[in-house]
Amino acid sequence: MARPVKNKQIPATATPKESGLWKQVREALKRTRPQILPTRLESWALPGVPDVMLCDEKGRFHLIELKFCNGNKVGLRPHQVAFMTRHQHASVWVLVKHQKINEKDFRILIFKGEEAVNLVMDGLKGSQEVAEFKGPFVEWEKLFKVFAP
Repeated sequence: MARPVKNKQIPATATPKESGLWKQVREALKRTRPQILPTRLESWALPGVPDVMLCDEKGRFHLIELKFCNGNKVGLRPHQVAFMTRHQHASVWVLVKHQKINEKDFRILIFKGEEAVNLVMDGLKGSQEVAEFKGPFVEWEKLFKVFAP
């Protein structure tokens, strides 16, 4: 009788952690737009509030929810959808890194907060992105201009 495999390893090229995406975003900001000040927010303290707050050169704030997926489904939780829907008139965004397991190429999709319900109900295929950037060589300067023109 075969025993269940514990701690199944996931390849580093598709680590389903938003912390890796946060590191990519933070490093890209330092290189391309150092005047933008990023702050990582603690989600346990404020359920539903996006992961990152950016303060741009003009003093405007932008809230960004970071998500990683390797299929069609985007794992927004109910509190996050509620926050995005309630604040859809503000600069609130969902940044999704879509990368299939065992592949180095990926894409980054940016959605307005008003797409949160569609992302949960229909996934990437049923939602309208504002922009798409293909990796591994993302044009970070253009990506950040979507949030902070």
